[in-house]
Amino acid sequence: MNSSNTSSSMSMPMMTPWLHLGGGDAVLFQQWKPISPAAIAGVCVGLLLFAVLDRLLAALRRLMEGHWQKRRLALTGERDESVATPLLDSFKSLGRKDEGIDLPRPLAKQTTMTSASRLIMTMISPTDLYRGLLYGLQALTTYILMLTAMTFHVVYIVSILVGLSFGEMLFGRLRPDIAVQANDACC
Repeated sequence: MNSSNTSSSMSMPMMTPWLHLGGGDAVLFQQWKPISPAAIAGVCVGLLLFAVLDRLLAALRRLMEGHWQKRRLALTGERDESVATPLLDSFKSLGRKDEGIDLPRPLAKQTTMTSASRLIMTMISPTDLYRGLLYGLQALTTYILMLTAMTFHVVYIVSILVGLSFGEMLFGRLRPDIAVQANDACC
């Protein structure tokens, strides 16, 4: 074995494999090594905002999935029974006699989609392209946050957790309009 190879591998800095607070950890790139408290604080603010962006992308994906689902149903003429299933199950339970009281039966019987059509949706190229790109962008942000947390720097991890929590508080309630989908699927 060449001695220059051995000396160069020994001079490479090793990652600190325990929780710590000191500076000098490489953040994503070898050149990004914040040492001063101001630089570490700047990284923490950036990580916090990046974690909020991750939750924004997740909320955007949820909203877009609802939009794309409505669009797919409109283009293909299929009916989405998966949204109305809890409603139908409650109707089925109402149709039996409980304690001598005759409960009303549902007005119309719903037809269900075959199991194959539920598993494999119709492919719509632009929509599937956007879905894939949005998922890839969200996966990228998640991996960047994970790799940063793997530095074991306590302040970075806390910044990521605070950013994810704050982002979930801001964007976690954004959901597709389920009531409109349930009404569309029902009638």
